[in-house]
Parts: sequence; structure tokens; C-alpha cells
Amino acid sequence: MAYRYSRAGFVAVVVAIGLVTGCQPSPQQQVKDAYRAGFRENGRRVAVFYATFMGSPKKPVSGPNGFSGPKDEAELRKFIAASSPEALEDMGIKSAEAPELFTSERDGQPFRVRYGITGPTTTSYAVLCEAKGVNGRVKVFKSDGSSLEVAADEAEAYMAGKHDVAYDPKSSL
Repeated sequence: MAYRYSRAGFVAVVVAIGLVTGCQPSPQQQVKDAYRAGFRENGRRVAVFYATFMGSPKKPVSGPNGFSGPKDEAELRKFIAASSPEALEDMGIKSAEAPELFTSERDGQPFRVRYGITGPTTTSYAVLCEAKGVNGRVKVFKSDGSSLEVAADEAEAYMAGKHDVAYDPKSSL
């Protein structure tokens, strides 16, 4: 009799382990999901592509150690569309032509983008922000992939380049 109960218990444990481990995504899928989670917002996606455009070796530098951003939305969209479908999918982008890519999920308005930035890629630039924001706070997205919420008047200062930050290699030692 004891043998029957222990065997049933063993089978129950094996089934439970199978259910738990069988339902988890593969390690590769977990990495993809974590990567995609970093790009939940359209603003972050566009800002990263803007920064990638600035550092692209496929175009000439604009001066000594200087690079330039896209001149307009069409040029940036063309650059995004040239990305591999896998890269777009990894960032959660269904189509580079989709109008919602350049629209804030928070305020539903098209982003204000600071086109034509020139300078070294070692500087963190405010490259786009929400048009209206939410509750008096506007989200600003930077070329280093970061974002912050600021008051609307402060967002104007960011978009004017007053808070661009140059990387100082001496201070990182």
C-alpha cells in the first residue's frame, strides 16, 4: 500500500516539475524579452536610432571628431527602415513606416525631434521630447538611451541643447 502512494506522489512531482519548467521560455527568449522591455516606449526607440544614425560609419563625418544627426523625419525613417527586420522586431517595432513610431504613448502627440544635431558622439544630446506631456511634465529622450520627465519650460531648454552633456574620459577613471 505504501508503495502505491509513494509512486503516485513521485508521478505528481514529476508532472509538476514538467509543467513548471516546460512553461518557461528558453534562455534565448528570456534575453530577447529583457532587451525588448528596454524599448517599450517609442521615444526611446527613436532616440536610439537617432544616436545610431549619428555614429553610422556609412556617412561622412561633419568635421574633426564630429558627426551629424538626420536632417529630417524622412531621413531618419529611411535609416530605420534600412535596419534588419530582426533588429526592428527585437525592439518591438512592427514597421519603420508606422506613424505611431514617432508618436508618444503618453500624450498621443507626435514627438518634437531635434533634427540636424552636429557634434561628437561622445556627447549625450536631448534628441526628442513629448509635445504636451502629462500633468505638466514632459518626457525628454536622450541620445544615450536615457529619458527623464521635466517641467514643460525645462523641456524647451533641453531641446535647445542647454543640457547636452559631453563625456569626459578623465572623470570616469
